[in-house]
Amino acid sequence: MPYIGEGANRWALVHVDDIAELYVRALDAPAGAVYAGVSGQNLPLKDIALALSRAAGCPGRTVSLTLDQARERMGPIADAFALDQRFTGARARDGLGWVPAHLDALAELAQPNESAAPAAPAQPTEQTEPAGPAEPRGLEEVSASS
Repeated sequence: MPYIGEGANRWALVHVDDIAELYVRALDAPAGAVYAGVSGQNLPLKDIALALSRAAGCPGRTVSLTLDQARERMGPIADAFALDQRFTGARARDGLGWVPAHLDALAELAQPNESAAPAAPAQPTEQTEPAGPAEPRGLEEVSASS
């Protein structure tokens, strides 16, 4: 799981259920009011990457990328991911009575997603039979017949 630099930059996180609750409460807010929908968890990116590596079935397999490497992989959005993003949801809590309920983002991020595709094996598995020719797929069939 990649992270940028030392991974010390922090990301402000919020659980999807908590942000949904904030959106509902914001419907009654004064016109033009602005709130930061964050739970107060400003976690280091390296810790987030470690949690995600556990969820992906490869615990501890993280890699530090330089900002230039991250830009090559992600494009200009890498600069945003490299920022130290510390926010507070205090205004939403004070003005709307919003109280985030999910406050252990690292534990939740580390949970495997049952609906996700299985992680690739760490090492190639042994084949008992030689692999045959690959079956044609979708566009290959169309281009072969044209």
